[in-house]
Amino acid sequence: MLSAYHELTDDVAIMGNVGWQDWSEYGMMDISVTAEETTSLTADLDLKDTWHGAVGAQFKISEPWLMTFGLSYDSSMVDDDDRIRLCRSENHGNSASVQNTN
Repeated sequence: MLSAYHELTDDVAIMGNVGWQDWSEYGMMDISVTAEETTSLTADLDLKDTWHGAVGAQFKISEPWLMTFGLSYDSSMVDDDDRIRLCRSENHGNSASVQNTN
């Protein structure tokens, strides 16, 4: 992951990050059932590597208040055809907050 933060003025800062996750490394799942006879198989989950990106900004409203907001995007680790309930599709996010810096 690569992240950056830069203060444009005393009251305004921008930030961002990009990241990559190597999900394809974990796409093969070994499954075995032990009973009178043991049965084993390997399932190929066909996971894809994912990318993440985010941008944000901070504004000092007035001492001691700081407002932060941002937007993010995460790609999906599976194609739509391979999706099950546990796997999410692409994810878009946004957030905002106000905090007391004291």
